[in-house]
Amino acid sequence: MDNNIDFDAFFEQFAAAYSRLEVDGVMRFYALPFSTQITGEHNTWTEQNELRDTLTALYGWFGEQGFHNARYTIVDQNQINDKLASAKLNWHVTRNNGDEVRYFNTYQIELIDGEWKITCIHQSEEDMPEQ
Repeated sequence: MDNNIDFDAFFEQFAAAYSRLEVDGVMRFYALPFSTQITGEHNTWTEQNELRDTLTALYGWFGEQGFHNARYTIVDQNQINDKLASAKLNWHVTRNNGDEVRYFNTYQIELIDGEWKITCIHQSEEDMPEQ
């Protein structure tokens, strides 16, 4: 069995669901427990319903802000072993008024039951140089 992650295909599918603010579509990429480290605040979800409720509220707010057209650049990717990988992405999101929001995420990705899943997201405000 080939356990290599195809970073481009993985994040292309993830970004498609994320850009449409599809809670269930995005959740299929997350494993439980799932953790985030955003603006210095650490959160962990161990229950699917809690994570769904959080994403539903967050994506509702994103929609109210005019969020659409999420695009990304993979800045760095590393398959650590046959069950663990990481990737750094620069995200660019356009709002309805034309403003662009940028943020920078590092993803920990693990092979769980034959599927690659995101287990942790760390968001940084520092721009990561694009290769």
